[in-house]
Amino acid sequence: MSTTANAVATTRGTRIRPRHPVALRIGLVLAALVSILNALPAVTDIGLNGTPWDAVVIGLAVLTPAIAIATLVLLPFAWMGNRRPAVWVAALQLVAILGLLPPFVLVFTDGLPLIAPLSAGITILLELLFAWLIVHGAAPRGDGPGL
Repeated sequence: MSTTANAVATTRGTRIRPRHPVALRIGLVLAALVSILNALPAVTDIGLNGTPWDAVVIGLAVLTPAIAIATLVLLPFAWMGNRRPAVWVAALQLVAILGLLPPFVLVFTDGLPLIAPLSAGITILLELLFAWLIVHGAAPRGDGPGL
């Protein structure tokens, strides 16, 4: 193949050598692990009690396993250095933050212990870190100065 064909194949194809493959893979592994750990209580601990929060509980019982499944499906493609699946995994981590917002409201309305919003806040920071690791690690080499 000529250099022009290589350039076209590199830009059209999704496999580009990532700038920091170690950061990408650490972010992917941790994102998958946290996605699975977030999905387990949402599926196994559904408690409907007739309050207005039941719709949120059902929404989270659907959203968090869907994020975990999508993350696991995209993981092998992103692991090989494909940028688009990696960016999608990072975006899913940002969407997963929505499932961590109810403790901040419930601490004031239902008397939830203070540890719940604290742990949710720590998890939000971790989700942001994982998304940054993935996006930063998946950036193609030769892009100029990195983040």
